[in-house]
Amino acid sequence: MADLPLLLFDMNETLLDLETAGPTFARVFGERSAMRLWFANLILISAAVAASGQQVGFEKLATSVMDMLGDMRGITINAPDRDELIQNFLTMPPHLEVPGAEAGEVTAAVQTAMLADLPYPRLRDAVFAHLTVAEGLGPLLAGIS
Repeated sequence: MADLPLLLFDMNETLLDLETAGPTFARVFGERSAMRLWFANLILISAAVAASGQQVGFEKLATSVMDMLGDMRGITINAPDRDELIQNFLTMPPHLEVPGAEAGEVTAAVQTAMLADLPYPRLRDAVFAHLTVAEGLGPLLAGIS
């Protein structure tokens, strides 16, 4: 795995509206602002994992950080809470400022690849059912060697 290039997408908070996950954090932690602490730790731990050369799926990282935050606050996170968090990410809309439905399609394609732990060539070489901006992912990723 170390011989493969590392490709990072900054999807969350740049394109996707994290605030839509706020109600889950408000319910589980008693405060909506817990989502920001969770996200900051998710970014930090994701970077550490990437720097170490390890490969850990997004779902595992996201729920592990949620568990860690729960442990720090004396809150037990249960399976339905974890499932709700992941469901939030599967259905998270782009920010209103992200132009057009095509941006949502690109976001959805990359989001799906991330959640499925697909290597970038699978996304780069994908055949899309109809012409959209998402087809630009192939040429974008083709320059990676």
